[in-house]
Amino acid sequence: MLKVLFVCLGNICRSPMAEGLFIARIKQDGLSDDIHVESRALGPWKQGNPVHRGTKLYLDKHQIDSSHMRSKMIQLNDLDDYDFIIGMDQSNVKALKKLAGKKNKDKIHLFLDVNPNFIGQDIPDPYEDGRFELTYTLITSSIDLWMERFINALNLQK
Repeated sequence: MLKVLFVCLGNICRSPMAEGLFIARIKQDGLSDDIHVESRALGPWKQGNPVHRGTKLYLDKHQIDSSHMRSKMIQLNDLDDYDFIIGMDQSNVKALKKLAGKKNKDKIHLFLDVNPNFIGQDIPDPYEDGRFELTYTLITSSIDLWMERFINALNLQK
């Protein structure tokens, strides 16, 4: 099984939106037994909180249940347990690489780097500015590309 972890600062906006959208896509593609997705926070500030109402609104629009999602902080063992650790912005990636040390750096990716149109760009945090539509648009712009990478990685595992 391929394990994917999306990470943002508080795990209430961007990373749970990615988690929900990818879970729905994985289910739609019949890959639920092959790809496992979760999300985490880099900091403890929102730990235990549900997804932000802006994220919930977009997940609800797509009939994606977020009631089980609660902010959870990344742990060191997550770096060993997951095959892809995807930060939503460059600050997240930098913090993840620092946390990982040399051992798991190759697993850490910037979300939009998979998309040739957005290499090196961040998914801005909508917590401050409320631009959840932009977050949704940027995440969905790269779902197909990430799914292709995940499927290729699955084929290598087999």
